[in-house]
Amino acid sequence: MFYPFKKALVGLDLSAVDNDVVRYSFFIAQILPSIEELIFVHIAPPMVAEIAELSEARSMEVISEYIRQKIAPYSAPRKVQIKTRVEQGDALTQVLEINKQEQVDVVFLGRKSTEDGSSLLAKRLALKALCSVWCVPEKAKAEIKRLFMPVDFSSFSKMAMDYALVLSQNIPIEIDLLHIYKPTTGRHVLQKSAEQMADVMEEGARLQYFDFMQQYDHLQIPTVTPLFAHDETRRLSEKICHMMAVEQKADLIMLGSRGRTEAAATLMGSFAEQLLGENATIPILILKGKRKNLNMMSAILRL
Repeated sequence: MFYPFKKALVGLDLSAVDNDVVRYSFFIAQILPSIEELIFVHIAPPMVAEIAELSEARSMEVISEYIRQKIAPYSAPRKVQIKTRVEQGDALTQVLEINKQEQVDVVFLGRKSTEDGSSLLAKRLALKALCSVWCVPEKAKAEIKRLFMPVDFSSFSKMAMDYALVLSQNIPIEIDLLHIYKPTTGRHVLQKSAEQMADVMEEGARLQYFDFMQQYDHLQIPTVTPLFAHDETRRLSEKICHMMAVEQKADLIMLGSRGRTEAAATLMGSFAEQLLGENATIPILILKGKRKNLNMMSAILRL
């Protein structure tokens, strides 16, 4: 089930990519009227005061001023509240703690074009955070015209599709739905070649697609293009997804993730984590059913 974003945390790391993630977060706040608050956060390492040869309080004030300067060129849409926070410690631990304190719905993180810790933090958050994660690559365009969605036709794919329809109410978009099917056992029993079995699987995927889309027949929806791909190795799905998103000139890759609602190794959960490592050019939004996650965590805590 879809839950609107109201509070967004925007992570800054004092690098050039901050310009991109700040610009992008204000763009999203502009097109999503549900957003009520943007919280700009930097997590400083514990040694920042010694490195800067300043007192801890002075270091924090310097960083706070840096954040204010970064967001100064942008005006908040409507009555969106702007907050800033500077904390010290482990980035993942602190972001998770702030998420809990502020009841954040989505985290925006920058992603540098070269491999570094930014992709690792995004992957760890995608796995552990109860909220959605929006990864913004360096020099990402602040626009969404073409939306690319890998789907497995589960309830998590429905959550992503529901959110796509919310976006389409505010901006005109086109949607590409990609389903990747993989080799299955049993073709020898059915006496079919690998090629024949792949054809059978694609036909089954097309029937699943039509069943999936029937639930939206009564709604006005944007143009949706179904795409199908065969992962013959069962290990290249994230590479196929990224390659096809680039080919389709996608502005955003969006998928529903099981996150912590089921085992992390389930299809869209591990796939989301792997895709973050593969892709460094297109923004990725990993959606989570936050309220469902919170209910599950509450139940665990009562045990």
